[in-house]
Amino acid sequence: MSQKDPKASREAARYAVPIASREWILTLLDEAGKPLTAKQIAGRLSIDTPESKKALKSRLAAMLRSGQVSMNARSGYSSRPAPSLLEGTVSAHRDGFGFLVLDAETDDIYLSYQEMKKVLHGDRVQATLIEDGTRSRSQARIETVLERPISRVTGRIQSSREGLYVEPLSRSLHHPIQLEESNKFELSIGQIVEVELATAQRRGMFYGRIDKVLAEEMSPDVEIEVALRNHDIPFEFPEEVLAEVKAIKNHLNAKDLKHREDLRHLPFVTIDGQDAKDFDDAVFAESTGSGFRLWVAIADVAHYVTPGSPLETEAIRRGTSVYFPQWVVPMLPEKLSNGLCSLKPLEDRLAVVCVMDFDATGHRIAFRFLEAVIQSSARLIYEDVATCITDPNALAALGEPIAQNITMLLSVYQKLLERRAKRGALEIETSELNIEWDDTGALSVMAQRVRTDAHKLIEECMLAANVAMADLIASSGQLGLYRVHDEPDAERVTRLASILAQFGIAFDADQAKVTTQDFQKVLDASRDQPAGAVLQMLILRTMNQAIYTPDRRQHFGLNYEGYAHFTSPIRRLADLMNHRLVKSVVTAERTQKQLKSPPANEEAGMQALGEQASLTERRADAAVFEVLEWLKCEYLKKYLGESFEGVITTAVKFGLFVNIEPMMAEGLIHVSSLADDHYRFDQDRGALIGSRSGRVFSLGDRVVVQIDRVDAMLGQVSLSLSEHRPLHRRGESSGRSPKKRGQKTTSGRAPSKRKRTRRG
Repeated sequence: MSQKDPKASREAARYAVPIASREWILTLLDEAGKPLTAKQIAGRLSIDTPESKKALKSRLAAMLRSGQVSMNARSGYSSRPAPSLLEGTVSAHRDGFGFLVLDAETDDIYLSYQEMKKVLHGDRVQATLIEDGTRSRSQARIETVLERPISRVTGRIQSSREGLYVEPLSRSLHHPIQLEESNKFELSIGQIVEVELATAQRRGMFYGRIDKVLAEEMSPDVEIEVALRNHDIPFEFPEEVLAEVKAIKNHLNAKDLKHREDLRHLPFVTIDGQDAKDFDDAVFAESTGSGFRLWVAIADVAHYVTPGSPLETEAIRRGTSVYFPQWVVPMLPEKLSNGLCSLKPLEDRLAVVCVMDFDATGHRIAFRFLEAVIQSSARLIYEDVATCITDPNALAALGEPIAQNITMLLSVYQKLLERRAKRGALEIETSELNIEWDDTGALSVMAQRVRTDAHKLIEECMLAANVAMADLIASSGQLGLYRVHDEPDAERVTRLASILAQFGIAFDADQAKVTTQDFQKVLDASRDQPAGAVLQMLILRTMNQAIYTPDRRQHFGLNYEGYAHFTSPIRRLADLMNHRLVKSVVTAERTQKQLKSPPANEEAGMQALGEQASLTERRADAAVFEVLEWLKCEYLKKYLGESFEGVITTAVKFGLFVNIEPMMAEGLIHVSSLADDHYRFDQDRGALIGSRSGRVFSLGDRVVVQIDRVDAMLGQVSLSLSEHRPLHRRGESSGRSPKKRGQKTTSGRAPSKRKRTRRG
């Protein structure tokens, strides 16, 4: 600097080793117009002795503490105040960028590919907003990583010029993990391993040491284990849990049956899928003369899982059972889930029973809950019951008590179905995937699973019991967990209305409050459309996700004012907590004692349990989705080069997602393979439009596609277009048919996630 420190004499009088004044340092930083490091400041002040440098650093530290200067992530000092820090959680996108999810209810902030190199999915970070008028959306810069929940990564050994590294097998992690030199395993390319991450990055890279070699190559079992590890799902029970279960007696005794109603004379039946192992619900129906009575018996899991026990702690940690094809990770150990809490035929079992009386129209007029002992008369499967519904001989073959029960259950189902239609519950036709293996263990079948009236019969019985559970929570004044499904967000509804209008379906999205009946009218109108299945999927995606909470709110999809889960305590945490409430109410009624209002701390605890149940449900869904996508890709490999019919489910700026209908799999036609024109994305229409030809590719268009490439590890299926059959929409022409198939594409994306439900 050309000038001298105006406060130099003051500093010389104060210190044996004079130091640049705070005013002079601030002037220097102002003139620089950019952050300067301590070394750069020392250079501009001509400070060269160790004592003076030390004194400068002390002064800068004091100025930093007092807020006179700020310091950025590169240790640069600035006279400007530090920008306010945002705190949130990193959410990674599979394409490499990400978002900062803030704690406050506000929009997520975009994190660029470069910023995502600093962090991992799930990191708790502090960040600052980047001010750049050229960008249309807010962006953030990572300043500090506060917490890193991921300590281990599962991946595949790969090789580069620098040596071996691990490629993560998680779609949320995009960082290669460089291996530290000292590894005790003999490694080879392609091995599936688990890596323990180093505590800090070095030179911008992530490092780690192999903790375990999981397999030499990928297989369905290994893929499931990878998914469990990727989503941090417990799959091994702690020793104290196994010890507690081992101590439970295998047979009921007099103490177990005390104060229970004996319902072993009623011909309950279980109705499940062919491959089911845990039978947690049994049903029975009878006529009352003026209507009917429905009994729904649920395994009394709470009898064995007591408050504060290791079993309860583990059930809370897991939150739900996870159902993979051919394999289940249970919430409770097998001795309970497939044994004492499975309502096996002709075996005494403890149950919590919901008894509901209905009038002749299917309107519920009374309900009660009780603790009982039952004995299932038969284990039936959906397909057999569906046959009995249409074949009197098959029904008679079950024997008179069971046949009468099935006949009455069918009558109950028909009345409840009528009430459902009047209530206006959404009827979205979703399909489940049926996967089968041959004797060699190879995938042999992948197709839509047929849904029968037997499935719907059981579903209506479970819905009725769950509504009674919600009413019990409300009437008892006690704490329970409701299943809440809030109405869709206004912005999503408006976007849906815009797309539906292209198909000639009117949907008034400007009304103050959209109702379930409004959505059902749209669903009914869409069923007659050629693109009906895609439109129903789009409507489903418009919905919010359901959650568990002690706050009573509506279930939008089912159109119930209150709804709660009661029917699956073997596999769902919320049901187990609600069974506790039922048992406390039944005990109070029996002993004629008044239940006390729950204290405030218990309400907070129930809220936390609801959040845990919701979180673990999402976690399980994500893991199952990941495995299903891998299996679909493995199955599609044998069809490389072959063509299939499909339908466009989504148009985005980089291409078209197509549902390959026979396998319920989705692949991408990359925009670069549409070589006949330059296509731009029209966000309002949700379509790709040719700049010269005006040709339109849009949701619902039918196509014939060729499977060009499959990457099971990344869940990517790349397609090329063979034939295009556009739908006729309002205000647009049908477009031209392609004269030749486009070039092969080299990128793709995993299928979009679909909701799957099981018995309410």
